[in-house]
Amino acid sequence: MSCIPGMPCYTQNVVYSNQCDACNQPTSSDDVSYVASNLPNTGINFKDSLTLALQKIDAEFDPITLASTILATIATNYQTKALFCNLVTSCATFSTTTSTTTTQP
Repeated sequence: MSCIPGMPCYTQNVVYSNQCDACNQPTSSDDVSYVASNLPNTGINFKDSLTLALQKIDAEFDPITLASTILATIATNYQTKALFCNLVTSCATFSTTTSTTTTQP
């Protein structure tokens, strides 16, 4: 059985704000810090603001950056290149029909 709120085994993640929120006003994402181990895939680090963390995530989803990363991985990793080539080959449709055009004088 999994833990749910109210059970003794339940632990809740705590978000710490750098500023007091006495009036229940929204807290700026600049004032919320990430307090966990560094995340190497996105570059998010301990104590990065939520704003910076979201900017780093957004940068990772830039289409040009994604395509460049994928192509670099395919080019430099033999196993990934082989897998990619197999996938492309299995999805390709080959046509054996040829056409010629003749012109009459």
